[in-house]
Amino acid sequence: MPPKSNRKDDLEEILVYIEECLEACKRGLYEHPWNFKKALSEANEASNFAMAYGMKDIERSIRYYQAECCRKLKWWEEAYELYERCTVVTEEDKQWVREMQLHCRAEAERLRGDDTEGLSRDNAGTSKPRKRLRPSHQEGRGNVKEHRGAEIEIVVTF
Repeated sequence: MPPKSNRKDDLEEILVYIEECLEACKRGLYEHPWNFKKALSEANEASNFAMAYGMKDIERSIRYYQAECCRKLKWWEEAYELYERCTVVTEEDKQWVREMQLHCRAEAERLRGDDTEGLSRDNAGTSKPRKRLRPSHQEGRGNVKEHRGAEIEIVVTF
């Protein structure tokens, strides 16, 4: 639940609320059963509060969790962009973020090559890329034959 007061002097309460949102996000990301959409919702809530109160440093750190959620949801382009804009401190974290950026970009490009609609939020992670109909699936007409005294038309699919 968001803090009741909107005054800037209540930043401590705002920080506590943001931390609660991030803890809920982490539970959704890393504890079983996973709930990536709920985790993303919590990260977005934390981000909105950080942005509203001008906490740019915290907001850049929150992007990491948003990126993780998008990656788990297979929203590759969003994840790539969020990883690109997040702030990490340690060299190990920087390496992880770089690797995740490369992975997300590769997945987005792979999907773009298979099916451009596969990148949209509605389809990503929920269905396999659709196969295009080959010309061999078009309907054609065959010969008219007689069977037991009646003429029948054979429809051939080629």
